[in-house]
Amino acid sequence: PDTIQSVTVARRGYGSMAVSNSFGSQIINILIGLGMPWTMSCTAGQPIALTDVAHIRIMGCIQAVHVAVIFSALLGVAFAGGHTKAVLSKGKGAGLLAMYAAGVAFYALIVFHDSGAAAGALDRGFATAGGSTAASTAAPSPTAEPLPPGR
Repeated sequence: PDTIQSVTVARRGYGSMAVSNSFGSQIINILIGLGMPWTMSCTAGQPIALTDVAHIRIMGCIQAVHVAVIFSALLGVAFAGGHTKAVLSKGKGAGLLAMYAAGVAFYALIVFHDSGAAAGALDRGFATAGGSTAASTAAPSPTAEPLPPGR
């Protein structure tokens, strides 16, 4: 439904509304898809186990790059050119699709290849930035200590 709405308003000439709809729908999906189960689990007193911290960090880095590129491609160009609204051209759209495909491919390589070596290389980058790597460089154990409810 979100795709159909975005395509419909874009064809009517409301490109900004289509872009806003695509971002807004994903934000709502993430907030409800992650927030509701987490809240229900915490309310029920059930612990939530996080065992694969390295992959979560990798996806966080990929998403941070995506957000930065999208912001610069849409709003950065508009602000630099003195425009009052962002313009999504076919070239920018193709670039964003290519960036998405590259992000998915990169993550797939990390997951399906020797994830320990790739995650270790990324974690070394976090260590230089001041992050802790003790939990992420060790292999996840099935008896990992669960995160207490509400944390």
